Amino acid sequence: MQKKKNQLLTLSIFIACVIHAQKNITGNLTTISGKPATKSSVMLIGIPDEKIIRTSYSSLKGEFDFQMVPKGTYYLLVKKRFYYSEKSKIITIDENDMLISPIRIILRRYGTCKKGIIPYNSD
Repeated sequence: MQKKKNQLLTLSIFIACVIHAQKNITGNLTTISGKPATKSSVMLIGIPDEKIIRTSYSSLKGEFDFQMVPKGTYYLLVKKRFYYSEKSKIITIDENDMLISPIRIILRRYGTCKKGIIPYNSD
């Protein structure tokens, strides 16, 4: 009986340590005109291996979040149809971080003309 209690205590301490080293990454996406960038694909990319860790989609308010992200170095890659892909600044999560500020990313739409695709500032 004592052995089971010790194992349970060890397991609960381990879980607490794992959760402690994880953070949430939140943010919001807007267009240049300030409107929410809805239904955008947001990918959490690990550095240096450039692998997609997780994918999320922005809400109707342009908000996104990644829960319980383990310590490491990342950036966000955002894609939306008819808009240029955008990368966030580098995000580093370690055990010393108290809070990760919400990340704001502005998407730039592209337009078409006879010679090809050109950027423009209007939605």
